[in-house]
Amino acid sequence: CYSNRRLIARGGRIMSKKQEAVKCVLVHAGLAATGCGVFKAVVPVPLIEVGVLTMATKKMCKKLANIYGYDGIAGVTTLIGVAVGAGFGGSLATRIGDFIPGINVAANVASTTILHLTTGAIMIAAFELMKDGYIDPVSLTKSNSVSLVNELAVCATAMVGGVLRGGSLDEVVTSIKNKYLQA
Repeated sequence: CYSNRRLIARGGRIMSKKQEAVKCVLVHAGLAATGCGVFKAVVPVPLIEVGVLTMATKKMCKKLANIYGYDGIAGVTTLIGVAVGAGFGGSLATRIGDFIPGINVAANVASTTILHLTTGAIMIAAFELMKDGYIDPVSLTKSNSVSLVNELAVCATAMVGGVLRGGSLDEVVTSIKNKYLQA
């Protein structure tokens, strides 16, 4: 049984699962973007960082599953694989900047940040829906995971831009969840 809120004391503050998950995504997005920027500045070879970024995104998703208590569930593992794969498909499509000297570092930092924010928002929204009983994590299969990620991605893609303009990732996740429930 998963409680509605798992309170965690961190640095004197008490955080809900969602707050801890949002913090996790923001930290991973920052670290991955910084690492990608440094790596691209040192080794300016197109697409060389894809393997490392895939692992970083997968690690972030697994941490999110752990925060919500869904790690080790086969359906959730499938959902993570689909989300990471979908995220990198979109990321690769935006990597044209890799082939233009001078903008490849900035382009990679931006696309890495967006990738992690979008994937993180999708995963948090999915885990919030599971926590609230709208999605059964045990019954997730590859086909319904693809469908779920696609539905959540439509909402997330439009809203992540708000985070980049200074908005709250917490609000984005709530909006994604609400749009999913209205559909």
